[in-house]
Amino acid sequence: MAASLQKQWLGEINISDWKTALGKIVKEWPYTGKKRGDLFLILCGSFIGFTEREVLGQKSPLFGRRTAQIKLNPFPYFEAAHFHPSWSIENQAIAWYICGGIPYYLEFFEESKSIESNIIDNMLDEHSALYHEPDFLLREELRELPVYNGILTAISDGKHKISEIASRTGIDEKNSVITFKNCVSWDTFQKNIP
Repeated sequence: MAASLQKQWLGEINISDWKTALGKIVKEWPYTGKKRGDLFLILCGSFIGFTEREVLGQKSPLFGRRTAQIKLNPFPYFEAAHFHPSWSIENQAIAWYICGGIPYYLEFFEESKSIESNIIDNMLDEHSALYHEPDFLLREELRELPVYNGILTAISDGKHKISEIASRTGIDEKNSVITFKNCVSWDTFQKNIP
């Protein structure tokens, strides 16, 4: 990109400092990339809460400058099945179910191994990449992890109304509405209205 813009400003960025890099790109964009008309700045991220807070939030360089946003959903079964074409339909379905259609997770499952071996090697081995993934995702997305853990526990114990969950967890019912909206927007929960 720096070469195509014939500018050196990108060459000076320390990539480990993404906030500075993003700030420089956003600051220079109206004078360089946007004028050309054939360049687009596309930012991708898988952590919704982090992206909204740190990349698009009020204190970020991109606040108010977003022109589009696309939420990419996990692959449905038929697309996910292409990761393991030699597996039986049953094993493809099991892998899709376990990995939730997430391409990154599906890539860890090797066709040369059984489903059971893949689970043991990639999810149950404490040194594997996916072993700590649930905790990592929750810490990245959620500021108040014990609150969300309490909610998940209450739901797994059969509490389904906000008042029941709030009572069970000790969360203020009024504030819990925001927490539930976050969970619905992150596809953690699904709201069903009878």
